[in-house]
Amino acid sequence: MDIVGVIIKMVYMLIHAVLVAMGQFLRLVQPVRRGQQEQQVAQAQREQQVAQAQWGRQE
Repeated sequence: MDIVGVIIKMVYMLIHAVLVAMGQFLRLVQPVRRGQQEQQVAQAQREQQVAQAQWGRQE
């Protein structure tokens, strides 16, 4: 096997390893982000309910 073939194969393996690692990283990160979004939505809903309750008392 010539040197060019070896280099091409090494580059291919490197790119493949990087893509696999990125895929696993995204699979780990995505549920965390989804959980944070749910917490933010719940917090916004609580704040809105508190604001509505305070507005109701003022009237």
